[in-house]
Amino acid sequence: SGSTGVQMTNGAGQYGVLQKTLSSPITDSSVSFWMHVGSGGGLQTIAQTRDASSSQTMWGLLYDGNNQGLYFYPYSSSGSTEIYTGNGSVRNNTWVQVEVQYSATSNGGAQLYVDGQTQSGWGVSGDYTRSANLQKLQLWDDSTATTFYDDVRIATPPATAPDAPTAVQGTPGDGAVNLNWTAPPDNGGAPINGYRITPYIGSTAQTQILTGSNATSQNVTGLTNGTAYTFTVAAVNSAGTGPD
Repeated sequence: SGSTGVQMTNGAGQYGVLQKTLSSPITDSSVSFWMHVGSGGGLQTIAQTRDASSSQTMWGLLYDGNNQGLYFYPYSSSGSTEIYTGNGSVRNNTWVQVEVQYSATSNGGAQLYVDGQTQSGWGVSGDYTRSANLQKLQLWDDSTATTFYDDVRIATPPATAPDAPTAVQGTPGDGAVNLNWTAPPDNGGAPINGYRITPYIGSTAQTQILTGSNATSQNVTGLTNGTAYTFTVAAVNSAGTGPD
């Protein structure tokens, strides 16, 4: 109530934790909150995200009160990476907005933002797929420093256009070709609702063909025997059409 959301104060040997459990897990997430850490707490846990089935960690945040910086630990299935924002980057006794974007996909990763700003060294990328995804957020105070939290938000980032399909192959027939492909490794955060096939004669595009959402093959007819064709395939979701 009042000007702050929650105040957590401990005596020696005590800790406090607040937990929010989502109704269902999310693969791509943006977790943001404001925090205000008092002085004299030393190294303390700030926030963690976990799954609901095994309590494995997606990422963790620690605050170094002596050097006034954040330690960020994004986890993949093979372990975590330690990232430090630098001495004096997050002052105590000051309201600071923190955001963590985490994508549990084969070409995903995590990125830390402080007051809307980030640096290339504050993130990781790679295969961050997991058997269970983010469903719990925990806010901590395990030091004797008084810690405030406010305006806590868990969101799914807006969808982007999907990646390109892979392994496109064609088997020619009589005035036709049977195309096959593999769905893109990243759907952009929204279901694939179709594929756009573009036939070419030389560099000239022909009439495009749109397929159904679950199709990874299409028999293209009406072709001219003896003419060389090439074909590109692009995936489509609610955000737009991805690359061919």
